[in-house]
Amino acid sequence: MPNIDYTLKITDLIMILAVFIGPIVAVRLTDKINETKKAYERKLAIFKSLMTTRANTLAVVHVEALNTIDVEFNNNNTKEKAVIEAWKLYLAHLNSFDEKDTSWGSRRNDYFIDLLYTMGISIGVSFEKSYLK
Repeated sequence: MPNIDYTLKITDLIMILAVFIGPIVAVRLTDKINETKKAYERKLAIFKSLMTTRANTLAVVHVEALNTIDVEFNNNNTKEKAVIEAWKLYLAHLNSFDEKDTSWGSRRNDYFIDLLYTMGISIGVSFEKSYLK
């Protein structure tokens, strides 16, 4: 009877692990990349909606886009945290309407432009504030 060595070498173990774990890691990485891409696309859609309706701030699409900022932008990310802060300032101003205050509309526009500017920087699509106005 031939003498067969059935002991596994460390390289054999590594190869076996790579064969089984490699596809799992690849699928997980692909899922993570796809989720990151989808999150970016949702943020970009919000930005586009706000940009296209910036002259009509009472449009349903505009209001819906504003209302999804809290959902899509992450408070843990530094750039996105700035978006949340700009949104909070804008929302607070919207909720402080006083028809006797003649500068309220001008300040509303400034807060909104700051929000768009900050959001643009966050998603990598920045414009000058003068253009946003």
